[in-house]
Amino acid sequence: PEKYCPITANLEGHHPPPFEAKLVKIKGKTAEVNSQEQADHVLAALKKSTFLVESVVTKEKKRNPVPPFTTSKLQQDAARRLPFTVKKTMMLAQRLYEGIELGGEEGRIGLITYMRTDSTRISDDAMQMVRSYVSDVYGEPYLPEKPVIYKSKKDAQDAHEAIRPTFVGRTPDDLKTFLSEDELKLYRLIWTRFVASQMNPAIYDQTTVEISAKDYLFRATGRVMKFDGFLKVYEESADDDVMKLHSAVNEDERTGTVIAPSNNFSVFRVQREVGRSNFGAMMVNRQASGRYALANDYNRAYGVDAAWQTTTNGKLFAFLEIPSGARASAMAGA
Repeated sequence: PEKYCPITANLEGHHPPPFEAKLVKIKGKTAEVNSQEQADHVLAALKKSTFLVESVVTKEKKRNPVPPFTTSKLQQDAARRLPFTVKKTMMLAQRLYEGIELGGEEGRIGLITYMRTDSTRISDDAMQMVRSYVSDVYGEPYLPEKPVIYKSKKDAQDAHEAIRPTFVGRTPDDLKTFLSEDELKLYRLIWTRFVASQMNPAIYDQTTVEISAKDYLFRATGRVMKFDGFLKVYEESADDDVMKLHSAVNEDERTGTVIAPSNNFSVFRVQREVGRSNFGAMMVNRQASGRYALANDYNRAYGVDAAWQTTTNGKLFAFLEIPSGARASAMAGA
């Protein structure tokens, strides 16, 4: 297996907020820090260096909406966002599909289409329904000029439509009194994804700043939203935060601007191994008691054990095995 130690500097410009920049080059070549000893050498050099802005580039970028759910994507998103197990997700989806008693003339109504599908296709009627809804509720700026058509995978059977609400005008808020808390969460997830799939892209100003410190080049990328587009309805990933880098370092500031390092450098120690598992260092925080603890619940959720090490520069980090597919945030605390 190959070990590497990405390094991140915590910096401050002339204006808040502080931001992080990743080490990308050493002496003009791609940064490769493959041992703790090398990492310690780099950190020692950086703490004596002046950080200077080399370039600031801002470009407009678009973020496109995502298709309505297939079964696998619904399971993944429900696990990440709600979080539900696959079994629970499919049990709740089954109830929504088979029908919920809404009372009055409506009676028992199926709220979503069939929940076992590998297709992103929707019917012509559903397309017309959702586009009319977007236009009426959110306005013309949010409605694409033409219907958005998503391609299913080549090996998809395409026997059923994508998972969507049977009637988009039946909003999650309309169903609060008829659904259990978990049923409502899943319905809201399906409804918002479907509506967002037929909305315009979000538009950002993306700023990339390159910062030098002697032989070392760091890069930071941030973005600021100009038009929310489909994100007005559906945020694809809760992990995708917008960092307002341009307010800390902008194009009006000439290159050569001095950036203040906070003397707080993060060393991510990661071991990549194909097939069996992923390894990573987990974020650690020093608590009031003076003891260190994992800053998240991966150790409990996945039943892993942390092996603590103290580095030569006094940093402490956890080195542990994480099952394949688990998401890890890695930072060594100063």
